[in-house]
Amino acid sequence: MVEIKESHFIEKYSLDIFNGTVDIYWGEDSFIYVPVEKICELLELNHDEQFHQMKSHVILSDGLVKTNHLNQEEFYLRTDKLALWLVTLPLNKLNPSIKKELQIFQNCASLILQEAFVEGKLFLMEGVVEKLSKDSVSVKAYKEAIILLNIARQRLVQEVELNLP
Repeated sequence: MVEIKESHFIEKYSLDIFNGTVDIYWGEDSFIYVPVEKICELLELNHDEQFHQMKSHVILSDGLVKTNHLNQEEFYLRTDKLALWLVTLPLNKLNPSIKKELQIFQNCASLILQEAFVEGKLFLMEGVVEKLSKDSVSVKAYKEAIILLNIARQRLVQEVELNLP
């Protein structure tokens, strides 16, 4: 049985994903987390089934944490593991509107991984991945830059959707 670490959150942000908005949290360990139950709800997937699969997956389980909110245990997945989980989801279990969006995501992820593999970048990342679990100034700056990039991307997408110049 995988032991799921307990975490406490410092700041809350919002993420627009799958036709909904999810509160995401900056953890005391400098990682960002998404609520597993809310993502499953947006994808119309069985939360218990998905949580069980995450717990039994070596890589995904490393990104799971739990919190006690209003005396209720809640589980969260680190955002650096979210993409991996999303590419493992079977498209045939999703409703058509979400299926199309996730299929595009999975195809894009496949292309990105192919490029990284062909260019040898995946093997260079091993040290970087290990370093991200440390609490250094450069790691914090890197994670903050990712948050800013995501906020900027969301605004850009909103401008496109609203047809703004």
